[in-house]
Amino acid sequence: DISAVGTELLPGEVHETNGTWLGKVLAPAGTAVRRRIIVGDDAGAIRNAVDEALSRTGIVIWTGGLGPRRDDFTRPVVADLPGIQQDPRSIHPGTSRTWPVAR
Repeated sequence: DISAVGTELLPGEVHETNGTWLGKVLAPAGTAVRRRIIVGDDAGAIRNAVDEALSRTGIVIWTGGLGPRRDDFTRPVVADLPGIQQDPRSIHPGTSRTWPVAR
């Protein structure tokens, strides 16, 4: 699953392009993306989306909602869930480089 977080994505104010790019990168590597969703900046909605996604699959890729803004809840919500292993990375579309994100 690929899940994007951002209230601004819901009305189409901002176009969600990370999921499209990830799908294009993952397909040739043999990884099928079975579902893409957008979740608003709401801790409860994010928690529910994580639980639901993990009930279907073993890997969930989250984009957005990870920055320093007050309404970016993804990291703290996921950190509070039991049994979740996080691998926070910053991927730069258009390149093959990834860098771990400083905590």
